[in-house]
Amino acid sequence: MPPSSNVTRPSATTSGTTSTTADSGTGQQPADSDQILLRDVPERDFIRQPSRPKRGAATIANHEYPSSYSYGFSNCGNCTYEVELNLPGSYKRFTGTFGLTDETRHDNVIDGIVYVSIYSSTDAQLLASTKVEYPHTVPFDVDVTGVSRVRLTVSNGTNSEYPCWCDARFTK
Repeated sequence: MPPSSNVTRPSATTSGTTSTTADSGTGQQPADSDQILLRDVPERDFIRQPSRPKRGAATIANHEYPSSYSYGFSNCGNCTYEVELNLPGSYKRFTGTFGLTDETRHDNVIDGIVYVSIYSSTDAQLLASTKVEYPHTVPFDVDVTGVSRVRLTVSNGTNSEYPCWCDARFTK
């Protein structure tokens, strides 16, 4: 796992992140269906998330992922953002692709490298910390059977990097 000098655990008082309690989900998929896209999870189920996440299409290496959940790192260097949510049903798998969107700057200042991991509410590691460098992507398939809450962690982030949970979905 990379060294982390700044860990941002989003809360109502942390710049760039919010705690969420309002119910303003997209309503595209009911929580009792056989699957629900991360982008369609109702707002009321998020414990914390970065401010202004994008829900919809995202591109990585000119490949479009139509059902994505992404956000940008802002005002930080070597920082960590976490998305934490209650699972809205008895889902067994969390699958998708993770990467940095084409909006990500990648040069001699911004390295375009982050580390992604997934944890349960008991801090059990469901996906080991994995290095992701733009424009590469990492597919994931995580067992969430019996898990009521997940924490999606992206560390080593820098301004102008845009992590994306592409076509990420919970399935029964």
